[in-house]
Amino acid sequence: MLRRITVLVGALIAISCGSSAQSTAPRAPNNAEAHAACATGDADACALAGLSQWLHANAHKLDAKASQNSFEVACGLNDWFGCAMAGTLQSQAGADASATAEKAYGLAETACESDGDASACAFLGDWAARGKQDELARKHYGLACGLAMTAETREKVLGEFVCEQAIKFGADKASLVPSGPDISEEGEAKRTSGVTAIHPPQSEATAMVRRGVKQAGAEVILCLSETGVPRRLYFAQFSEFPKWNQKIFETMRTWHYSPAVDAKGAAVPVCTGVTFLYLPQR
Repeated sequence: MLRRITVLVGALIAISCGSSAQSTAPRAPNNAEAHAACATGDADACALAGLSQWLHANAHKLDAKASQNSFEVACGLNDWFGCAMAGTLQSQAGADASATAEKAYGLAETACESDGDASACAFLGDWAARGKQDELARKHYGLACGLAMTAETREKVLGEFVCEQAIKFGADKASLVPSGPDISEEGEAKRTSGVTAIHPPQSEATAMVRRGVKQAGAEVILCLSETGVPRRLYFAQFSEFPKWNQKIFETMRTWHYSPAVDAKGAAVPVCTGVTFLYLPQR
């Protein structure tokens, strides 16, 4: 398990587990790279490529067809996130997305309950919350909360987004306990490279000041492979600023960690939550 990370940038900068250097502008998504990732049959890479394309299109008000194609390929590779995003874009285009949405839900249930994917659990919580299914929302946000905390960071993590959502829908704090792999402090994944001080682009930072925004934030669930490479980035809560969302995503894709090791000495995949808070400078 990883220790949860909170990144506060702006007038005050407090970085947990990382460099204080300001990040550079994110690279534009490479459609050829997306096609290559999807062609290899790597569902995680394909879905990440699709999200990169979608965030870029959303930030710059472009057509999202390229990202929809990537998500549909990822869905065909049985990736729950690919199906979820493909269904959303199909629906926005006026197509019948019911079969895609049903597949997304089934795959996410398996990823959450069998594979311990905190991002899938958070997605199911969001789905249930939108449908006003309080019991299911409480269950899945609670699972996401447990998977994204360690015993050492329990009290801090309980105040974070998915745990707050679980409590909002009726979960007892005492029931929210660590449920991820059995990893000691020595076996935790530790970030070895990557910038954490991800500032909004100047245009959006200026807009925040003009609008009188006191604080902006985003909540991302980061899941790593056994080798410490990001295999899933799920925005449990987007910021209101699409270019900053894109920059957060593209920068987090470059983060690398040492492998997490369980009590038996085996490298294991893990998830954690990352909270970004930006305080505009007046």
